Amino acid sequence: MSTWAVCVALVGCAEESVNKPEARDAGMRLGRIHLLLQPTNALTAQEEPEFEITARFAYFRGLDEEFVRGRVGLPVPPERMLALGQCLDSERLEPNDARANDTDGSSRELVLIDAGNLRVELDGTMFDVPLSLVPDIVPYMSGVEYVQIIDELPSVLLAGPGRVTVEAEGAQEDQLPPFRVSGTLPAALELRQAPSDVAELGEDAMVLRWTPDPESDEPVVVRVVALSDSNDVFGREITCVVADHGEARLDLVSLRTLGLGAPGPLRVLASRTHVTRFDAGELIGAELRLEARERITVPER
Repeated sequence: MSTWAVCVALVGCAEESVNKPEARDAGMRLGRIHLLLQPTNALTAQEEPEFEITARFAYFRGLDEEFVRGRVGLPVPPERMLALGQCLDSERLEPNDARANDTDGSSRELVLIDAGNLRVELDGTMFDVPLSLVPDIVPYMSGVEYVQIIDELPSVLLAGPGRVTVEAEGAQEDQLPPFRVSGTLPAALELRQAPSDVAELGEDAMVLRWTPDPESDEPVVVRVVALSDSNDVFGREITCVVADHGEARLDLVSLRTLGLGAPGPLRVLASRTHVTRFDAGELIGAELRLEARERITVPER
């Protein structure tokens, strides 16, 4: 299993409910820098890149917050929408950007703010994150976003958790001053199943084990989908939020009531995340989100 294996924790599923974000007043700002590690598991091939950095800083007015989050790719994380032990159809956690609500009668505006040159330092290794124009989808939306995708995990990350620092030069015309924010990469979870855990599948239960992080209070987010014989997704993806205790037992009957596909192989995607919040001028409560993921396939019972 990869050194950077990420793992899972599952408990039972709670009552189906979700806390949707409330609409915000006009002239508000959102910001997130997201660094994602998802090294290839030695037991499970994957097609996604192993390392990705994205950054978006949005100003909006005359629009509903949920719409903005859906349009610019800044969803509220599952751990802020679900209680510990709760599971839900993943689609119900996605922001609804089907319509733009004119919340205060003013003109609609959505701008992804230019933060100037953006650099990420990983234990002394620097990455310049490229800037690109956002697609011209609607007339009231404009601006830039930052995206860096690397197929293979940089060697500096193979040694384990390290310090991440992000610096932005800022852009005066967009009222986003220079800023610097740091955080620590999550420790590897090392997702695994014991032979006795596989036997639990006969009792409609999936047991997963991992290495807990005693220094972190953050939960683990787990996404589960059923696979067909041809490895296509069958049924709904289910998202669960669980405590980082090192092991958990998931009731598959409960997940099927939420839309998980019929009995068969299961693909599990798990994340451990460290979040650092910061302010930059009028951008209040932005976040540096450092996420480690791993996937594993649980065999058919």
